[in-house]
Amino acid sequence: MREFFPSVIAQLFWILGLDKIGSNRGGLFINLVPIFGAILAVIILEEKI
Repeated sequence: MREFFPSVIAQLFWILGLDKIGSNRGGLFINLVPIFGAILAVIILEEKI
């Protein structure tokens, strides 16, 4: 269950970002969602890369 939360947090950041910059510009950054999920997994879950 712990590995679920970084993905949820990344999605929330994605939604907040889309709200601020719009979907046209936000579409360029869709590939960053898994990267932020991995970063949050390292920070929150203390995963090793």
